[in-house]
Amino acid sequence: MNLNWDAVAASHWTPPPGVAYTLYRDDGAAVEALAENTGSRTYVDTDFIAGVTYAYQVAAVVAGGEATRNGWLSVRVLDTTAPRLSLVTITSDPGTDGIYAAGDRIVFTAAFGEAVTVTGTPRVKLEVGGEERTADYADGSGSGALVFEYKVAEGESDDDGVSIAADGIDLNRGTIADASDNAAVLTHPAVSPQSGHRVDGVRPVLEDTGGAVVDDSMLTLNYDELLDGGSTPPESAFTVRGGDRTRTVSDVGISGSAVILTVDPAVEHGEEGIRVSYRAGSGAILIRDVPGNEAAGLSNEPVTNETPDTTAPTVDSVEISSDPGTDRTYAAGEEIRVTVTFSETVEVTGRPRLMLELGGGSRTATYGGGSGTAALVFAYEVADGDSDTDGVGVEADSLSGGTIEDTSDNPAELDHDRLAADAGQKVDAVRPELAATDGAVVNGTTLTLTYDEPLDAGSSPSTGDFTVSGGDRARTVAGVRVRGSAVELTLDPGAEHL
Repeated sequence: MNLNWDAVAASHWTPPPGVAYTLYRDDGAAVEALAENTGSRTYVDTDFIAGVTYAYQVAAVVAGGEATRNGWLSVRVLDTTAPRLSLVTITSDPGTDGIYAAGDRIVFTAAFGEAVTVTGTPRVKLEVGGEERTADYADGSGSGALVFEYKVAEGESDDDGVSIAADGIDLNRGTIADASDNAAVLTHPAVSPQSGHRVDGVRPVLEDTGGAVVDDSMLTLNYDELLDGGSTPPESAFTVRGGDRTRTVSDVGISGSAVILTVDPAVEHGEEGIRVSYRAGSGAILIRDVPGNEAAGLSNEPVTNETPDTTAPTVDSVEISSDPGTDRTYAAGEEIRVTVTFSETVEVTGRPRLMLELGGGSRTATYGGGSGTAALVFAYEVADGDSDTDGVGVEADSLSGGTIEDTSDNPAELDHDRLAADAGQKVDAVRPELAATDGAVVNGTTLTLTYDEPLDAGSSPSTGDFTVSGGDRARTVAGVRVRGSAVELTLDPGAEHL
C-alpha cells in the first residue's frame, strides 16, 4: 500500500525550520509508528491483511518535537483473493466395525484456507455402492471448515467404502464466499473408497429355508447375517402360538446369526401349526445386525417342527383277518392270516413271526406284508392233519424276529394281549377215511363207500375216478352220488349174490 502526504507549511517561521515526519498506523488493536522522523513524504506499507481496515495519521516533527498531526485516515485493504478448498474428508466415526447402518449419518468436512460464509444448501457429491449420492451442508458458516451430512438409507450397501467425487461440491444455487464476497474455488481431488467407512443399510431377514425351526423347547430364528449379541430383546417381544397347547417364551438369547427362544412347554413331535411373532416396538431393545440395522417384526411366521420322534410304536390290536368261508373252518392248504395293527406307521426288515394257538399246540405265522403302513399281516398255511374244533387263537407277546421300527427308527414295543380261540375260525385238515367196519358194501347195482365223517355233497367225483374189479364179469361205474358220509356208486351190471 503506497502512502503519500503533503508538506507542512513553515514559511511563517523566521527562519523556516527543518520539518520531519512520523507515520502512525492503528489496526484496531494497537497503534504503531511505521516511520519516525523521516524527511520523506512517502511510505510503502506491505505488512497488512487484505479485508482489514487500517487508520493512518502523520505527525510533523519540528526541532525534535511534534508540532502538529493531521486527522486519522481510514483505509480498507481490498481482498481480491478467492478462498480455496484444500480437501474434503470423511470425519464421522462408524464405530469399531467401520460400517454405517441405515439411519446413521456420514459426516464430511470441507477445509478452506480462510473463513467462508455459506448461503443456501451446497452439497458434496459422494458414491455409495456404485450409486451417486449427495451430502447436504449442515454447519460451519463463518469458519474455515464446512460440515456436510448424508443419512444412510435402508437397503444401501457398500463393501469397499464411501468415495468422494473430484470437484464434488455442488453449490445447489447457494454460495460459498469469503468476507470480501470472493467466491470460493471448489476444485479438489477425488477421495478413493474408504475401507474404514463402509455401508450396510440392509436389514437382517430370516433365511428362506429353515428360517424358523423348533426342536423340543428350543425355537430358533435363523437370520441371513451375524447379529449384535448385545441387542437381545425381552421375552415379551415374542409370541408363540399353535400346536396342541398354549406356550410362553421363558428366555431369549442370540448366538451368531440366530435368535434362540426357550418355549414352555416344549413342542412335541408331530405338533402342527406352530407360529411365532416378534414385535419390533419403538424404543425397545431390538434385533439388530452387527452394523446396527434393525430386523423387521414378524407376524405369525410359520415354524418348522423338527422335534424328533422318540415314542416307540405299540401294538394296538391283533385279529384274525382271513375268511374261512361259510363253514367257518380252514382245510389243509388254506391260509390263516392275522393282522397286527400298530399305533403308527412301521417299517419291517427280515421275517418277523407270530405264534398261533391251534389244536392245543403252537404254529408259526410268518410276516407277509404291510411294511410302510400301521397294519402288518402274518400268515400260516394249514397243514395236513391240523385240527382245532374250538377255533384258532394267538399267543400273548409272541411277536418276535426281524425288526419293526417307526420312520424315526424307534423300535416297536412288541407286547400284546392273547387273542382267545375264535369259534368262527376253526381248523379241520384231517382227511376223511373209510369206516373201519362196512366201509365198502355192494348191494345189487349199488356199491356204498361209507366214510368216518360227513362229506361235501357238492364235491362228487366223476364215474371215471372209480374202478370196480373182481367177480365173474367186468363192471363199469355208471353213476356217483355223495350223501351224508357215503359215496354211492351205481354199477353196470350189478353184483349177484354169491
